[in-house]
Amino acid sequence: MFFVIRPEKRMSGCPTAGSGDGRRRVLLAGLIAGLAVIGGCSWVDVDDEALSVWVRKTEAEASDCRRVGTVNAQTQATIGFLDRDETTVAVEVERLARNQAAKSGANTIVPLGVVDEQGRRAYATYVCPE
Repeated sequence: MFFVIRPEKRMSGCPTAGSGDGRRRVLLAGLIAGLAVIGGCSWVDVDDEALSVWVRKTEAEASDCRRVGTVNAQTQATIGFLDRDETTVAVEVERLARNQAAKSGANTIVPLGVVDEQGRRAYATYVCPE
């Protein structure tokens, strides 16, 4: 006894198993998932000399300090067309600001606003008594 299996008609634009469209979709999904994971990772370390730089929340908290300048820090806020995790971006920008402050001789930083869409934030730098 023989059975004849007739291929089903497929609708136009629908990929079949093994077609190039299906593989591309899987690769694209993998790429997007990979970028999402990478978007949450941080690659910015605090330099050894910046470990002693303190972060205060407001300028009022630095009233016993001498202001010595301003630093501007920026990190990558997007990877491709995906936005990176806001907390990760904020942590990286703060680490970069601490590194810059240490190089300028400051031992304290205070944020001057929020991290913008481009991953930038300005910080006031201070020398505070130990």
